[in-house]
Amino acid sequence: MIYTIKRANLLADQFRNFKTSHIHHLAGLCANLEFWIHEVEEAFNALDGYHERFLLLRAAQREWVERYDIKEYQFCRICGGRCEFDNGPVAPAPPRRTPSSELENARVELKDEAREFLMRCYQAGMLDEDSLREMCARIGTGVEYSELKY
Repeated sequence: MIYTIKRANLLADQFRNFKTSHIHHLAGLCANLEFWIHEVEEAFNALDGYHERFLLLRAAQREWVERYDIKEYQFCRICGGRCEFDNGPVAPAPPRRTPSSELENARVELKDEAREFLMRCYQAGMLDEDSLREMCARIGTGVEYSELKY
């Protein structure tokens, strides 16, 4: 799993834990809300920039392999030694791109968990409606009228 997905998943796990925190812990977490929303935004930026970074990585690796005529031997998946059926060294395989569906799944899970955290802060009276709506908009989601208490 790539760093960008691990980062998004780690944040989603944090928010999942926040949903069940004691109320006094929630007060401290909500006091640092700007930090947490910024972390979500940065994780989204990392996910969104993956394709461009991957293209740079792949091009740099290909250039290096070609420039220095890099070769690899095949190794046996069973014993870990050099494979007896190896036909000699070959150019290393290019890196494989992470499917966009995996990146999107990480994004959706993070957004949903962050939203649930924001809703809990609102329901606990630690966040007003305007701030809730602003924070939700920053992470690409909204709030239904039926979710608000009046």
